[in-house]
Amino acid sequence: MRQPGTRLQATAHLSLSTVQGRNAMVLLLSCVSSSMDAISFLLLGRVFIANMTGNVMFAQFEG
Repeated sequence: MRQPGTRLQATAHLSLSTVQGRNAMVLLLSCVSSSMDAISFLLLGRVFIANMTGNVMFAQFEG
C-alpha cells in the first residue's frame, strides 16, 4: 500500500528475453498461418482459410 501524498510512477521495462519471446511467437504464428493458407489453397480449391483478405481479393477478381 502506498503512503498518502506519494505519486505512482509507471515504468516500461522489457527485458531481452521478453522481446525475444514475443518475436519468436510472432514468427511462429506467421509460419502457422502461412502454412494453413498454402495447404487450404492447394487442397480445398483456391480458398484461403487463415486470412480473409485473400478470399475478398479472389471475390473481387471473379465477380
